[in-house]
Amino acid sequence: MGDCSFPRNETVRAKYPIPICDIPENSVEAEHLNDIYDDIQDILIKNKMKDKIKQIVKPENGIETAIVNDAEFIEGLSYGKVRKGHPEGQVIYHIKEVLENIDKFYPEDDNRQDLRLIALVHDTFKYKVDQTKPKVGENHHGTIARIFAQKFTIDHRLLKIIEHHDEAYRIWGIGARRGNWYKAEKKINQLISDLRLVGCLDLYLKFYFCDNVTGDKTQESYEWFIKQIL
Repeated sequence: MGDCSFPRNETVRAKYPIPICDIPENSVEAEHLNDIYDDIQDILIKNKMKDKIKQIVKPENGIETAIVNDAEFIEGLSYGKVRKGHPEGQVIYHIKEVLENIDKFYPEDDNRQDLRLIALVHDTFKYKVDQTKPKVGENHHGTIARIFAQKFTIDHRLLKIIEHHDEAYRIWGIGARRGNWYKAEKKINQLISDLRLVGCLDLYLKFYFCDNVTGDKTQESYEWFIKQIL
């Protein structure tokens, strides 16, 4: 019997300690088998992530069940690392916080299911953003999330909020970071008018609050937005 080698991936090797015998370690055949073992590892990781997502989200209806089983959604929730505003790292843990806030602040709200749907998809597609290009239009995670959400809802209010959920914060930054409060106020008034026209200003505010009291975010942008509405 020839030399035996094992899968190169340590996790797979521990779970499936099956030697590859009579195949030279550096042969095409051995490389092919190692690729198969790597595929097994990918499947194990994705299945583990899917289970984690279901435990955190606890789907409450058919739409949520379909979303948490979507391959693109699962990949998106696996994305992310610790950074300013998001010390939780992976997107799944940010969504966990937002869902907890919805239950904490709006447990009996008529829009609770709508808030949950927005929460599930709003930041999930940051992994699809091309970091080498401006993060606007079709290359903005909000736009990508809206396109995904269209598979599950035709509610134009929800789609509007999903696409523009970061817009109030971005506009606040024009004043807070660039010092151009005149431009910021002009743009925020336009956003408020657009949200009122669609009939989703109140829902936008509720989601903004639930999204903003997460991680290490400050409340300055939210409080400024409220003042512009009053």
